[in-house]
Amino acid sequence: MIVIAQQMAFVHVALCEGIVYGALLVVGGVIGYTKAGSRPSLIMGTLSGLLAILLSTWGLHGHDLPALFLLGGEAIVLSAFFYTRYANSKKFMPAGMMTAVSAISLAMYAVGILVA
Repeated sequence: MIVIAQQMAFVHVALCEGIVYGALLVVGGVIGYTKAGSRPSLIMGTLSGLLAILLSTWGLHGHDLPALFLLGGEAIVLSAFFYTRYANSKKFMPAGMMTAVSAISLAMYAVGILVA
């Protein structure tokens, strides 16, 4: 019984992390727009951030496994995108940091899937 409670607690933590990840994506898009005037950063940061927040909220309302799979898919796509940008620019901010954040998020979702 205790193990099941701990597993469900980790799934809950992973879904809550998705909300934080989504907020970071939105904030990053806004920063990209204000510093560099990048409309694509604003649009994609907002859309991908809101998607992560919506999926996490959906997962917290009883659809944890499908939400974790979809969040994992989003994190894979964003990890690849940010890694490509990091590899081209060799600058840690923002591409390297977002690669790391996306990879950590992906790891959280993967563990959440395994224990769910």
